[in-house]
Amino acid sequence: MTFSHIENLRYTKLVETSFAQNRMELIEKGVLKNMPSTLEKLSLALNRLTTGIYLFEFSFLRKLKEFNMTLLLKPITNFPEVFEECIEKKDFEISVLVESSKIKYQEYSKKQIKRLNRPNITVYIPPNLVTVYANSSKLYGGFPKVTLNATKLRNIYVQNNLFFSWDKPVFGLELVENLDLSDNFCSRISPRFTASGTGLKYLNIARNFLSRPIQMDIRCHLFKYQRNLEEFDLSNNRLFHLPICTFQNMVKLRILKLNHNQLTGVNFRLRHMTNLSYIDLSDNRLTGFTNETMHAFSYIFKKSKVSINLLRNNLYCRCQNLKFLTWLYENRMHFLGFQKYTCSDRSNQFNFHYMEQSLQKLKLDCIDYDVWIITTTVSITLVISVLLVIIIRKNIWHIRYFLHKSKRHNDGFTSTIKEEELSNLLAEPDLLSSIAEESFERTSQYGMMQGQRQYFFHAFISYVGENRGFVFQKMKPKLEAKGLRLLIRDIHFEIGNSKIDNIMKAIGRSQRTICVVSKAYLKSKWRTYELNMAKMEALKERGSLGYVCLILMPDLFEGGCDTAIKDFIEEKHFLDYPPEDSSLQDEFWENLTRIIKNS
Repeated sequence: MTFSHIENLRYTKLVETSFAQNRMELIEKGVLKNMPSTLEKLSLALNRLTTGIYLFEFSFLRKLKEFNMTLLLKPITNFPEVFEECIEKKDFEISVLVESSKIKYQEYSKKQIKRLNRPNITVYIPPNLVTVYANSSKLYGGFPKVTLNATKLRNIYVQNNLFFSWDKPVFGLELVENLDLSDNFCSRISPRFTASGTGLKYLNIARNFLSRPIQMDIRCHLFKYQRNLEEFDLSNNRLFHLPICTFQNMVKLRILKLNHNQLTGVNFRLRHMTNLSYIDLSDNRLTGFTNETMHAFSYIFKKSKVSINLLRNNLYCRCQNLKFLTWLYENRMHFLGFQKYTCSDRSNQFNFHYMEQSLQKLKLDCIDYDVWIITTTVSITLVISVLLVIIIRKNIWHIRYFLHKSKRHNDGFTSTIKEEELSNLLAEPDLLSSIAEESFERTSQYGMMQGQRQYFFHAFISYVGENRGFVFQKMKPKLEAKGLRLLIRDIHFEIGNSKIDNIMKAIGRSQRTICVVSKAYLKSKWRTYELNMAKMEALKERGSLGYVCLILMPDLFEGGCDTAIKDFIEEKHFLDYPPEDSSLQDEFWENLTRIIKNS
C-alpha cells in the first residue's frame, strides 16, 4: 500500500484526509509517519483495519485534532448461500481433536498469565488531538490499565462496541469533557476507572447492564469525582434502585436521564442540584413521589425551571396517593406532557387531561373513604374494647389470682414432720408457738411430700373487724382446744408486707379457709378480696370449693343472698352459726372441727 500522491502534497496545506470505505486490512509501517505534518482530520471509517505497529506512529501527526475510526469491521450484508454435507467424524479423529484442544487450552492459559502480568502501558497520541470517534467499531474486551499522554483530548466517542468491563484505571482522562460509552454491554464498572474522569461534563453510559454494580455501590464511590458533570445519561440500564448518595457530588448537573429503567421510587438526594433543568424518569415503574422527594423538587423549583418527564410510569391514582397528585397538579408546569400520564389502575376514572375535575372527584371520594375508615376503625375498636371489658370483668379474679400466684410461687414447703411428731408439738403450745413464729418470719417454704401437701396451719380465718370479738373470744379458744392451729391476720400477718401479699401467703399456707360471713363482711373490699382469692385457690389448686367453708352469721339472713357466696350456698359449703343460747352450739363447733380436720 503506497501513498505517493500524499508524498506530492506533503508541502501543501492538507487539512483533512479520508480513507473511508476503502476496506483496508493493513496499514504499512511508516505510512502515518510520512503523512503531512499539517494534517488536522483523519478518517479511517468503514474499513477493516487490524492493530499493528503503525498505531505508535500517530504521535508524529502533531497537528491532528480529529481521528475517526467508526464502523470498522462492518458486517457484510450479502451472505453467500453455502450448503455443505455433514460428514460424521470417526472415534480416533475425535480423540485427536480433544488432545489438540487440551494443548491449545494450556497454551492459551500461559498467554493469559503473561497478559495479566504485563506492565502499565503509556500511549503517546498527537499532542493536539481533541476528538476521537471509535463508535460501532466492534472493539472488544475491557479497558486495559493504560496511561494516555493526551493534554488536549476533550471528546471520546466509543459507543456501540463490546467494552464489557470498565474495572481498570485509565490515566490521562482528567481533561476529557465528553465521554460516550453507551451500548457496550458493560456489566462491570469500578471506581478505579471513573476516578480519572474529574473534568467530565458529559457522560453517557446508557444501554448497558450496570444495575448490579451501581446498586451495590452503597458508599457511592463510583461517581465520587464527577463534580463538574453537567449531563449524565444512565438510561436503559435495568436499574431497580439507586443508592441515596449516587449523585451527591454533582452540584453542576443540568440534565439527568434515568428513563427506560425499572425504578420504583426516587430515593436519591437531589436537593443540591439547583442547576437541574431536565430530568427524564419516563418508562419506569414509578407510582408517585415520597414526601421527602416532593419537598426536594419544590426546593429546586424555586431555584430553576426544571422539567420532569414522567411519561409511561402508571402512577397510582388512589386516595393513598392524593397528596402526590395534588402536588403534581400544583406544579404541572414543570412536568412535560402531564396530560398524557396514565394510572396503574386502568379501571380508575382519573384522567390527567382533565386533571382538575378528576382531582376534585377523587378528593370527594377520599372524604367518604376516610369517613368509612374512621367509622370502621372506631366501631371495631369499640367492639374490641367492650369485649375486653366483659372478658376482664368476668375473669377479674382469675386474672388477679394469676398475677399474684407468681409472687407466692414455692411458698409451700416439703414437710418432714410426721403425724406423731405434729401431735407432740401440738401438745406443747409454747414450743409450737415459737416454731410457728420462727417459720413465719423466714417465709417458710411449703411443698409436696409423697404426693400429699402438708400445711403448717389448719385454717386461715377470714373475718371483718365487727366480728373480731367472735373470733378471739369464741372461735380461737374452742378450735385451738381441739388441737387446731389457726392463722389469724391480727396475730400472724407480717408488718411491712402489703395486704395482698399477706392474704395470698395465708391462703397458700393454710389447709382450709374459714370465712366468718356477715353483712359487714360482704361490704368490706378486703374481705371480699380474701373470699374470692380463696375461691380461686380452691378451683385452681385444691380442685374443689370444699377448701372454703363459710360461717353464716345470724344478721346475714335479714336480707337476700349475695352473689359472692351463691356458689358456696348451692354446693353446701357452709355452716349456720346458731344463737348464743341455742343447744346447737356444741354441735356447731363439733361440725366445724370435723370439717377442718377432714379436709
